[in-house]
Amino acid sequence: MNTATVPTEVTRFAELVRAELTDLSPDDLDDLTDGLEADLAESLEEDPTRRVPDPVAYGADLRP
Repeated sequence: MNTATVPTEVTRFAELVRAELTDLSPDDLDDLTDGLEADLAESLEEDPTRRVPDPVAYGADLRP
């Protein structure tokens, strides 16, 4: 998915999730969030009734 087609709410969500994980190493952060925007944007496109999740809770769920 092209970055230009990612909705602003998805980009903001990914920024907030990454902010929740700033204490992790850059490699771990990349591993956990690589493709986050594209995956969420695709999911929202497939199911328009789906909402963007809470970034704090989502970040907590990603923690190793």
